Amino acid sequence: YLIRQFSLDESKLDTKILSSLISKIGLNFYKYIEGMFAIVVYDIFNKKIYFYRDSSGQKNLYYFFKNGNLILSSEIGPIIKVNKTFDSNPAGILNGLHFGFIQSKQTLYKDIYKLLPGSYIEIDLKTKKIQKPIFFPIIKYNENNDFIDNNKNNVSNHLSTCRKIGLNLSGGIDSNLILYEALKLKKDIDCFSTFFPDENEVYNLDFKLAKNIAKKLNMN
Repeated sequence: YLIRQFSLDESKLDTKILSSLISKIGLNFYKYIEGMFAIVVYDIFNKKIYFYRDSSGQKNLYYFFKNGNLILSSEIGPIIKVNKTFDSNPAGILNGLHFGFIQSKQTLYKDIYKLLPGSYIEIDLKTKKIQKPIFFPIIKYNENNDFIDNNKNNVSNHLSTCRKIGLNLSGGIDSNLILYEALKLKKDIDCFSTFFPDENEVYNLDFKLAKNIAKKLNMN
């Protein structure tokens, strides 16, 4: 739909489509894309770096920026391997112990931060300054549509791909609602699920339900 909407060159590569989109409409491109993403854009003319993280926060993006040195990674480990001089961060540790996860931009290490979901940051390499995160506007769904209509539209949008589609199926109602709508539009969908090799079968009830559902629908 991005190719059609902005008359972009045909491509099967999402990175190529994003690059064309940014070249055409600029740095507000994030307003037109949906899904999971962590994106880094380098403006070679103005010597600025922008990095973005999707609103659901499923793709991580960590950064270290100090004395003009910048390291970006989807995991903390590579940043530590490059610098090797990080101290622990008491604020991050206390936050994690209190909530079970670190809810702020802090991490367990000093000077390593995470980009918060639904935001982007600009770094000026000339001035060596980093701006505060700018958060995306909240998406307002069509309130005139009911849940079923919104679910149909959402599933339909995510089936727009030339790749093979697999659904992470459980015994719960959420993934089965997605499957129900998806099978109306696309028949060649495979399922995968998770089980635990444990003697206590209670942990695998969800997996067994998913397996029975897939069998009933003649799905792999």
